[in-house]
Amino acid sequence: MHPRVVVALVIGAAALSVLACSASTICNCPAGIDGMVTVPGDTSRSLSLVLTDELDCLAWDSGAATGGREVTVSRNDPGTCHVHAEFMDQTAYEFTVDFASVGPGCCSRVTTVVGMSVPQRVTAAANASM
Repeated sequence: MHPRVVVALVIGAAALSVLACSASTICNCPAGIDGMVTVPGDTSRSLSLVLTDELDCLAWDSGAATGGREVTVSRNDPGTCHVHAEFMDQTAYEFTVDFASVGPGCCSRVTTVVGMSVPQRVTAAANASM
């Protein structure tokens, strides 16, 4: 066999191997579940500040709930989100939401809530520590 043909076959085989490795994998993961915590307070007042201490966590005021404001918390990796929520009058609360993976492999970055604490009243100055 001519050397150029051998090189072409080797390069062709390598290209097929790369294509096989980069093919997208379909993961049948269950849906992740965000945490929803009710912060006590006047349902007509929005939260003026919602902070988390982790870059992997997101938290936001998602509207009125029975007895207060609902804060939704989301995370892309297993772990705990520490949340500080504050009203305009500086009434403030802190709580945590714990997340775990829904499965192994490609589902390991899909998380679901496995626990949360009850919001505890704190001083508004606590937001400086977040």
